[in-house]
Amino acid sequence: MNALFGTERIRFFRRLAFLCLIFCAGLSGPLSGSLSGEEYARAGKPLFSDLLPYTQACGCVLCESDFLLEDDQRLQKDLIELQEDLDAYLNVPLPEETVILCLFSSWKSYNDFLKKKYPEAPRDRPALYIKDNGPGVLMVIKDEQMYLNVRHEMTHAILNASLRNVPIWLDEGLAKYFETPRGKRGYENPFLGQVKKGVNSWFMKVPSLARLEKLQWINQMGIREYRESWGWIHFMIHHSEETQRLLAGYLMELRPEKQRGISPDQAAELQKGTPLTEILKEHFPNYKQEYIDHFKAWDNRSAEPKRSFDYLSIFRSK
Repeated sequence: MNALFGTERIRFFRRLAFLCLIFCAGLSGPLSGSLSGEEYARAGKPLFSDLLPYTQACGCVLCESDFLLEDDQRLQKDLIELQEDLDAYLNVPLPEETVILCLFSSWKSYNDFLKKKYPEAPRDRPALYIKDNGPGVLMVIKDEQMYLNVRHEMTHAILNASLRNVPIWLDEGLAKYFETPRGKRGYENPFLGQVKKGVNSWFMKVPSLARLEKLQWINQMGIREYRESWGWIHFMIHHSEETQRLLAGYLMELRPEKQRGISPDQAAELQKGTPLTEILKEHFPNYKQEYIDHFKAWDNRSAEPKRSFDYLSIFRSK
């Protein structure tokens, strides 16, 4: 699998084990053995101890940094809530593999790290997610945007560790949605005002989901694409329980067990054969008008998404 570069990028007992491991004592040491998933985080085996001497385990996330993390309760809270909410809102499970979170105190230490470990990665972004054949690695600079960037990039990490072939618009749209803290995601993203303005304009233009589904590369995602992707995610999560269940069902089809026995390329072709646009149209024939009505009626008092529900089964021709 090729490395993925992003920009701003079970149930009860698994969650119980996750909570019991939150911010264990810092450990360090050379990487050894063939551990994976939560066992890897339990062992506290860092990948980059030569450059990042401070290590703390947080469930299936292993934090490595060049500064002492101490008891960063805000970071802990964000990591817990993000993983819980992806599971509760959309049935995205905790990843089986470790996610590495690298935190840097300055641009210099960040760039020095990239030169040595990922020389081909872009160096002008304050947050970066890389997923190759091993664990996903998140790299974030410590600044006023650190927590937002961690939430955004951790969303990428969980999606790409738990699912296969996540479409680029969906990957980025979910990351933009979940970069906002719990309780504020529905109304504090800066895209909301722009989207509401669009549906309240004389043209009442609905962004084309079909156009977004044709995008394949991160460099095809501009401000417009991020805004439109976020808008569709907001609509499907918040509009109704049925739209939320449909999105969860679509994500269910991207789980590895649903694609067992076929290659990533074959799985991608199956997705093209039944795009989300067609599934949405089948279940909600008037979905474009519902999109307009959703944002016209939306205000800050709207309820949070439903938690712990059954996803809507999506049947595809194999």
